[in-house]
Amino acid sequence: MLRGLIVSIFLYFIVKQVSAYTVFNIDNSHFSEERPTEVFILGYGGDLGDQFLRTAVTRAMRHKELNPSYQQLIIMAREKSKGKDIAKIQSFGFSPYSASNGGLTPAAVFNILKRLRSIKSIHIISHNAALSGAGLQKNIRLNHDHEGWNEIRHKLDNAYIFIHGCNTGFVFAPKLSEKLQIPVFGSLGSTDFQQLHNNGSWYHNNKGQYPAGGWASRNMNNNSCYKGHCHRLQPDIYHYSGYWGSYGTGLPFFKAFCAFNTNEKGMAKCNAALIQSLKSWPSTENEKLDNWASIERKLIDFLCPIHATKSVRENCLEVLNDYRNGQKSYATTFYGNDANCYLSGCDLTIKKISIRRSFKKVWGFFTDDNKNETLVREYQLYRDAFSGVTKRRVPKAQVVVEK
Repeated sequence: MLRGLIVSIFLYFIVKQVSAYTVFNIDNSHFSEERPTEVFILGYGGDLGDQFLRTAVTRAMRHKELNPSYQQLIIMAREKSKGKDIAKIQSFGFSPYSASNGGLTPAAVFNILKRLRSIKSIHIISHNAALSGAGLQKNIRLNHDHEGWNEIRHKLDNAYIFIHGCNTGFVFAPKLSEKLQIPVFGSLGSTDFQQLHNNGSWYHNNKGQYPAGGWASRNMNNNSCYKGHCHRLQPDIYHYSGYWGSYGTGLPFFKAFCAFNTNEKGMAKCNAALIQSLKSWPSTENEKLDNWASIERKLIDFLCPIHATKSVRENCLEVLNDYRNGQKSYATTFYGNDANCYLSGCDLTIKKISIRRSFKKVWGFFTDDNKNETLVREYQLYRDAFSGVTKRRVPKAQVVVEK
């Protein structure tokens, strides 16, 4: 007990000196170096308000239900000020044990991660640029090539990483998977916030994308939506078009990357991450997933987009049903070219494009239309994972850079 107190005091003063964030556990316990830990790194939200925080709380609480002995640690970037950030976190029912007026940096993140004995998962919830990585603060980025990853690699043998936010699957996720030799999940295109609706489904919370009837006040476990238990990030049904240009390609779901040795041991590691990630996905189906019927219902919620006025969910169900029957459907599940992706990465053409905000050109990402092929492959990937299949053919993604 004395050693634990000394560790907590030591960490507090170390963090206090280099800290640039607010830190708390969702069970309001003190920081522990010894407990297996699931880490949630929150970048600055800016105009998005507290939706990154709500997304982290929703996901972390689901993890806590599944793994009550683990520590769910949230590291939150500075939003307004030390006092206001603490007040916001306290309004959700949590008690921060470290806070600073500074800005979050990669060094600060890895100073915490290096002190953990065992890391089970890392979730990065932030703005993201395809090439420069996750935005911790407005002008501070964390990417796959930061040296800090090498310093914690030995703590991640049985872990996975989930990078929420826009465009995390073009470069960041597959490169990080290759670097760390662990599964990493990323997005191909824009991601946006979904909320739990009174009808029991989750919808993007933009006008026109959700039906009448109002948002739920409590989730399936009777936790308050007002206190952050009913948000998640989900890829959009449209290709990315925004600050970094217009890409024209994407996927309406988070793609899993296992860009490492595809032998039986490697695929077993990949399967474990697929299973754990799906179990912890905040959904309408928070069951034990002990039979295929319950697994498939949750998998559909994870893979299939939904919209109040567009039939993308119905189309996705048609695609999967036809696939099960040995047929192919070209029904629209995504408005843009479907990216062709494997566990190793995605087939991409990378070329310079013009953007309105600058006279300079930036890199953009493009593909031919894959016509739902990645969707049905991903569906089968999860079926295989829950069935214990560890023999897979994993093609190498082809990336062409046009000078």
